[in-house]
Amino acid sequence: MITRLERKQMKIFFIVLIITTFILGLSLRWAYILKDNMTITNLVAVQMLIPAISVMIAELKTEKHEDILFTFNFLFTIFTMFSYIILMLGLLFQNEIFNMIFGISSAIFHLLLITIYFKESILVREERLYTFTNSRKSIFFIILFVFLFALRSFMAFFFNRDEFFNMINNINILLFLILFLNYFFSFYFFFGEELGWRYFLQPKLQKIFGKRIGVIILGVIWGVWHIFISLYYYSPDTFLYQVLIQVFFCIAMSIFMGMCYMETENIWLCVIIHYLNNNLAGMVSGGEIANKVISLNDTIDAIIINLIFFGIFIFAKSYRKVKKV
Repeated sequence: MITRLERKQMKIFFIVLIITTFILGLSLRWAYILKDNMTITNLVAVQMLIPAISVMIAELKTEKHEDILFTFNFLFTIFTMFSYIILMLGLLFQNEIFNMIFGISSAIFHLLLITIYFKESILVREERLYTFTNSRKSIFFIILFVFLFALRSFMAFFFNRDEFFNMINNINILLFLILFLNYFFSFYFFFGEELGWRYFLQPKLQKIFGKRIGVIILGVIWGVWHIFISLYYYSPDTFLYQVLIQVFFCIAMSIFMGMCYMETENIWLCVIIHYLNNNLAGMVSGGEIANKVISLNDTIDAIIINLIFFGIFIFAKSYRKVKKV
């Protein structure tokens, strides 16, 4: 049974989430009209921070926090606001230097967060925020995800010979090395989403609707939340097909990642899987993830293949247990 406090937190969370996402969506439209592709990409990254900000504001309004956690939340919020303002100034003055400032400040902020994490052990106070909670299970799920992602990619491209060989050519050792190193300079974007979706919202929705329906509803919310990104970044010319793919993909991934989170209670596992999914998708596609033109057949194929490889885990043992999260 969900508590009054949790209901209040959810209300604040959704109010902040909807308002800030809408404001950022208008900014994406502005950048799209100006054909400023770099700023669009950076605004997409900033949107990933919105779920975490929504959680932090909801908890700040309803709970008391230790000083160090307040400092962490404060820095996270300040950097998000700073990033948005910098990118808006870039649009206003049409100067690429603001995108450079965003990139440099992002790297600095990552190093600052890593320093706070290891020096103050800020996130160790609660197990679900501790990096090494259920580490063996977490490693297993990371390996499982990479295997499923690779198998899904081969299946998706196998019947298109040109696309299949393009995918093979796009994969190399150097990219995997960069993939590993880049995590430490981009993880907080994925933390921004996962703190909202898996850590905060999933347990509450599962308490209200049950384990299976809860993660499916979460997947729909997560998918619809991408609506401005789909319209102005992923596929402006075939927007409706992209939205359909996004919603069903998020449902499938919510099922898989929901299982991972219930089994480990380690939010950083979900951060890593989210990071791997986005970046591996960029690798196998040769970096072409924006401005895609999608057909009806592409849409149907993507929905089916994602539900097969990741949605199938709705039948996993984690969802059959009587005890709710």
